[in-house]
Amino acid sequence: MTAILLSILSSLIGVWVLVWLIGNLLFKKKSSPQKELFSLPLAWMVASIAGGYAIADGGPPRFDVSVLQYGIGAFLLLIYYVSASFAKKRNQDS
Repeated sequence: MTAILLSILSSLIGVWVLVWLIGNLLFKKKSSPQKELFSLPLAWMVASIAGGYAIADGGPPRFDVSVLQYGIGAFLLLIYYVSASFAKKRNQDS
């Protein structure tokens, strides 16, 4: 159980760092929620490809495992960004 939680936490941190990097490099002119939502799929793809080769451990790349592992982190970040966007919009309307 601890290994699963650490795997999810590490994928969450890795995808978050890539979202930040891609957002600041490619989507500078976009506003905050759009920047993260546009860069999240790109970060997930990059993390999945890099993770597939890292998980391989000398064998063939394990993209099936990395897509699932980093997909969980990307999905959790998607939930966070969408809920933060709705909360920000709700506070502006009030």
